Amino acid sequence: MKLFTCSWVPTNCEPKALIFLCHGYAMECSTSMKDAGIRLAKSGFSVYGIGYEGHGKSEGLQGYVHNFDAVVDDYDMRPHPMVTSVVTKLCNFIPTWKIVPTQDVTESAFRDTEVRKEIRNNPYCYKGKPRLQTAHQLITASMHLEQRLEEVTLPFLIFHGGEDTVTDPSISKLLYEKASSLDKSFKLYPILWQTPGEQTRCVLGHRRVAQREIMHE
Repeated sequence: MKLFTCSWVPTNCEPKALIFLCHGYAMECSTSMKDAGIRLAKSGFSVYGIGYEGHGKSEGLQGYVHNFDAVVDDYDMRPHPMVTSVVTKLCNFIPTWKIVPTQDVTESAFRDTEVRKEIRNNPYCYKGKPRLQTAHQLITASMHLEQRLEEVTLPFLIFHGGEDTVTDPSISKLLYEKASSLDKSFKLYPILWQTPGEQTRCVLGHRRVAQREIMHE
């Protein structure tokens, strides 16, 4: 299976570090994450992105994740145990059906109407209901990870919008509180959605400050 990759690299200096952009469920990296890639490259970082199986320009049935072990995602779902049981059984018969009822993620994640329009017109962004097996994998992975947050030991920075209705900010806070990492930071932006939109410069400004602190340690 062929997976699409993209990159943005500084042209006039050696890279300070490597940054890997990991898109979320139903999204892609070449268009929707282009602005972040360009900004970071201009700041001296080499940036790389990859489209997961069934996402963006990579091969696979669009929006379909057969096994989440091959994919890393930040999607958060906490259904009733009965729902999990029913979904697990149905996956044996209709794994690719688009029947999982969910909110309109594009409407909920992007405050800027122009950005919403861009996402809706992007053929590489999946906009249908989640496929049954994909939803099952998201549920399983989310529950599994939530039970092992204390095993995280790597340094990390978390930036999360306080008005994010797609991914619960409390999960980011829980990771920050439970992780065993000695070097960790969590910043919540009270008025931001899942994507910063017009406040991108503010978020990137804080990120640059954090990067300088890391580089000087």
